[in-house]
Amino acid sequence: MKVVTKICEMYRKLLSHIYTNRVKKILKKPRHLFFFFPTWYFGGADRVHLDILKVFKNEDSICFLNHSANNLEAKKEFEGVTTLIVIEKLKLRSYMLRKIAGAINQQKEPIVFGCGVSFFYDLIPLLASHVKIIDLTHCFGKGGEMELRSLPNVERLDKRVVLGEKTKLNFQKLYELFFVPETCLERFCIIPNQITTPVHTPSKNYTSDTLKVLLVCRNSPEKRPDLFLKIAESCYEKHLPFEFSMIGAFEKHRGNVTPNVEIIGEIYNRDELNRYYIDAHLLLVTSLNEGFPMVMLEGMSNGVVPIATAVGEIPEHIAPIKKNGFLVAYEDDADIVAHFVDQLTYLSNNRDVIEEYSRNVYEYVKGEFSPEHFSEAYRSLFFDS
Repeated sequence: MKVVTKICEMYRKLLSHIYTNRVKKILKKPRHLFFFFPTWYFGGADRVHLDILKVFKNEDSICFLNHSANNLEAKKEFEGVTTLIVIEKLKLRSYMLRKIAGAINQQKEPIVFGCGVSFFYDLIPLLASHVKIIDLTHCFGKGGEMELRSLPNVERLDKRVVLGEKTKLNFQKLYELFFVPETCLERFCIIPNQITTPVHTPSKNYTSDTLKVLLVCRNSPEKRPDLFLKIAESCYEKHLPFEFSMIGAFEKHRGNVTPNVEIIGEIYNRDELNRYYIDAHLLLVTSLNEGFPMVMLEGMSNGVVPIATAVGEIPEHIAPIKKNGFLVAYEDDADIVAHFVDQLTYLSNNRDVIEEYSRNVYEYVKGEFSPEHFSEAYRSLFFDS
């Protein structure tokens, strides 16, 4: 057993050595765009990162990822627009920080862009003054780990991208708490995410016996899938005409849900995912914190009406006056579940409202989250200031 362990360790070190040498070779090539993202898994944030990389697909960029993931289809998409380097495979972290910083500093007009990666913030003190540095915050995390991690380098950040005013306000409060100069607030730039909408609003059947309700998210505590299951259970007990589907890594719930719930599992193929959106009438977002989630844009672009907790940037876009969705503003879990069920009860008896809102959400997303605006905003951010 000891011999096998020793051989495996030697093999691991050999692979690490080969990979590190490959990275050194890649870094020798002149480039001016360097990205730092968590992974290629293909959650909502990962899709935004891919969209950003696509804007600069002709710039021969390098993208450093914190770790790999098992979604090979997503990996291929990332590799199609950038050169990927997985940081977790790099040994001697401090050495590689200096090596990467040195390669960036040698470029004439380098731009470094990062989101959600501690390696990126550790790199900043090593970068020369001519390097332009930008970061992105999707939402203000409850624990604030990355927000706090960024504080020592705030004055070195040339620009900070957020999705809306709520996140900017949260940063303002954080800056005041830690006595960050007010001038640093001027560096914030609001750039909404993008989505490509179908040519026409997908046609849906609003007179069928049951209406279809989706949850699309990763299985993590802040998404609160347990609340979705409680909502479904309450609707089942009340004999409400809804079918609930969970898309994500929710296999552990199989066999422990009410008959009106279907566990779809993870979907990596975009066309397959879109088919579920096209068939769905309602999308539930039960999250504890969010920016403005990509699943809402994906659903809304396909005419799916959202019912969401009033967190992050969601209230900036979903409002009664816009007639494009419904908000749940309670904090207690029981109240949240009850309010979701109340909204569903109302909609089950007023299907014309769902149909009207479906048209509205499609038009709203088409007008506010176009790929053209997204591309222009990011190119201007990188090259015009």
